[in-house]
Amino acid sequence: MKKSLLQKLGLLGIVSFLSYAAAVIFSPLAYPGYNRLAQAVSDLSAANAPSLALWNRLSALYAVCEPLCAVLCCVGVQFRKPSGQSKLLRAGVYVFAAMECISAVGYRMFPLSESGYAGAFQDVMHMIITAVVVILSVNSLTVFIVAGAKDKTCRSYGVCAAIALAMMLVGALGTKLAPAKYFGVAERFSVFAATGFNAALGLHLFFGTPATHPIPATQAASTPDKPDTQAAQNGVISTSTPSILNLKGKNKTMKNTTLIIRNEEEKDYFATENLTREAFWNVYLPGAKEHYVLHCLRNDPAFVPELDFVMKLNGEMIAQTVYVRSEIECDNGEKLPVMTFGPIGVAPAYKRQGYGKLLLDFSMRKAKELGAGALFITGNIDFYGKSGFVPAKTKGVRYADDPEADYFLVKELQEGFLNGVRGTYKDPAGYFVCDQDPAAFERFDEQFPKKEKLRLPGQLF
Repeated sequence: MKKSLLQKLGLLGIVSFLSYAAAVIFSPLAYPGYNRLAQAVSDLSAANAPSLALWNRLSALYAVCEPLCAVLCCVGVQFRKPSGQSKLLRAGVYVFAAMECISAVGYRMFPLSESGYAGAFQDVMHMIITAVVVILSVNSLTVFIVAGAKDKTCRSYGVCAAIALAMMLVGALGTKLAPAKYFGVAERFSVFAATGFNAALGLHLFFGTPATHPIPATQAASTPDKPDTQAAQNGVISTSTPSILNLKGKNKTMKNTTLIIRNEEEKDYFATENLTREAFWNVYLPGAKEHYVLHCLRNDPAFVPELDFVMKLNGEMIAQTVYVRSEIECDNGEKLPVMTFGPIGVAPAYKRQGYGKLLLDFSMRKAKELGAGALFITGNIDFYGKSGFVPAKTKGVRYADDPEADYFLVKELQEGFLNGVRGTYKDPAGYFVCDQDPAAFERFDEQFPKKEKLRLPGQLF
């Protein structure tokens, strides 16, 4: 997957860590008599320390890259799905970035006047800065841990934060309980906790989903929801905020309308599930199961939150779609990551008016921006063919349930992505939750309005 510039800049966290480590390791060479086991790292950068010049040179990249990486992570985290747990994650990143900025500026302004604590004004300020940094660090790491405990997609952040917090606690207790001759050893656990976690954040940014490019917003022809109106006034918006598509004059059906396509939010869940239920009711079988599939997919590791979209027409939700990571089991033994999507549902009153294709084409563009190479779906070629889908068997990929299926379709998002590929595709396990636990599905469905289940011609099941 091609990395965006923002992702590549996440490696500044590693640069910062290496610069800081070099300063800690090599600066004592310019400090005669410095005891690594007993003395604090801050002694090396004290105003009267003989190692100050070497420290400043070795830590120059650390001084710039450490706060810059944290701030860039604030930008990167904006492209996560706006759920309650992601809000916690964002709060943790913001507080941690504030700590890094305070640390970068504060310690430069108020280094220790000399090795140890001499009681001068700048020494007092140095200790105040340290207290603020410690408080912000502990609070931010705690928020990360809570976010990781509540949301699987934040789990790796939580683990890294737990390790960093444990290092801080070891350092704090060690400096109090360990013999004075080992003060420096214990203290280094604390000082490396923050820069180590900053490097971990940078790696999350580097290996995470690339941020989407902003989409110019056109002037709304009618008044949508207030947040969407504000986004339009701001001039540019991305898929993590409402995307406004002015369709005025598009065709007779859509004339004088403004559609809003944005990421689904937690507050939308029930409405989206009810829309999906209505869209699929009595279509493929008596009743519908797709709304429960949607409900469960949100917690599936294969779910792609950045591609969880809803479409609104003048404030009314009329369509939705979600994407899931999947893979091809290649004949040579390798596994090739791809994506699928669905359920993609349109409210009954708005079917066959072009809204479904519009949402599909929009979401496919976003999937391509996220690096997806190909999309697979089982469906009607008459509909999906209009968006560039072809039978997957023509590209060398077989459907596990029906190798010769004409209804198993694929669209290459990256030209030539499937060149030379031969293999088998299985539907992700998340689509079979109703069969795995029918009782849970029945309990879930009871919260929706009662509807009559009908056996109709053309149903598949």
